[in-house]
Amino acid sequence: MSGNRKKKEKKGGGAFTVIILILAVVMILVMVFQGNVLDRLIGRSSSGNAVSSSSGFRMHFVGTTGDDEIAAESASASSSEAETQSSGEVLQLSGYNVHSDNALMVRLSDGAVFFDKASGDKMYPASMTKIMTCIVALEHISDLNAQITIYQEDIDAHFKEGASRAGFVANETVPVRDVLYGIMLPSGAECCTAICRYVSGSEQSFVEQMNQKAKEIGMENTNFTNSIGLHDENHYSTCQDFIKLEEYALKNDTFRKIFTTRDYTTTATEQHPTGIALTNNCFKHLATINLPNGALFEGGKTGYTAAALQTLASIAKYGDEEYIMVTAHGGGAAHANIDDAVTLYGRLGTDEVAGTEPTAEPTAEPTAAPTAAPASDTAETPAA
Repeated sequence: MSGNRKKKEKKGGGAFTVIILILAVVMILVMVFQGNVLDRLIGRSSSGNAVSSSSGFRMHFVGTTGDDEIAAESASASSSEAETQSSGEVLQLSGYNVHSDNALMVRLSDGAVFFDKASGDKMYPASMTKIMTCIVALEHISDLNAQITIYQEDIDAHFKEGASRAGFVANETVPVRDVLYGIMLPSGAECCTAICRYVSGSEQSFVEQMNQKAKEIGMENTNFTNSIGLHDENHYSTCQDFIKLEEYALKNDTFRKIFTTRDYTTTATEQHPTGIALTNNCFKHLATINLPNGALFEGGKTGYTAAALQTLASIAKYGDEEYIMVTAHGGGAAHANIDDAVTLYGRLGTDEVAGTEPTAEPTAEPTAAPTAAPASDTAETPAA
């Protein structure tokens, strides 16, 4: 009797042990499953936070394999974004923004992208157009001391559109060099029409050469209808294309010299016995060319029309490297294009921008820094 009871107790104990083991296995499986879910949730949350910022941008740190490339992209941009050479940490830039709707900054030495905001979107270049006008002219004129006469028709050609002028008067004869400075510094429309006639016989023929050059250097989303930058629905480009143009033009030493000149006085003539004092519009609205981070603003070409808003193609130096930038459709500030350039160039070498520590501090003569322009000044006249 007692033997049977012991057998039953032994069987009961074995069954209990099996149940405990089963429960233990189930609990382990539940814990593993919950852990995976938690990990996924944490990962998803971190990923979501990584791209969020009040400005709608995300900044990629690039350079894990030696390429110090940084690309900032618009979270809402529908255009193709600049490709980075390797992936890296995502930096949130809380409250950071620029005025321009389109912007692209690259390192000149290797084309590494440091900032990108809808750079592939269509924009109107306004007077940045004159970069193409100037480089095409330079490539077709061998003697910059050759004399060119400004006629009344050159002055009247775009007078009704309100285009800006350098200040030459009818029948004034000056070296071609003076006219090129008149194109780039004060954005003179009469200089553009005169150079078009001098090189190609007419502005229309010259514009054909501008479009041909655009194709040659890979500006696939660009079309010019005039040499000045006056608004036309068929006169358009992208920041990506204009970066290509700026990079190409800067290889020409004469263009680079004009592009980075602050002040220039034209040759004395009967009409202007002391010449015409020309100032680059970029520098008119800069308090200083020496930025707080040590970057040096070297030059550029501004633009403005009612449709294009404020545009700017510029160049700056930080350490031993040069950086070029194109911004377009800038609004919300009196000189939004200049403000954006100062903001973005001013970030080079900061904690937010990896891999841009300078190897040498840039210097500039104190006299190179112009005083700030009155707030009432505009970047250029409305049709510039």
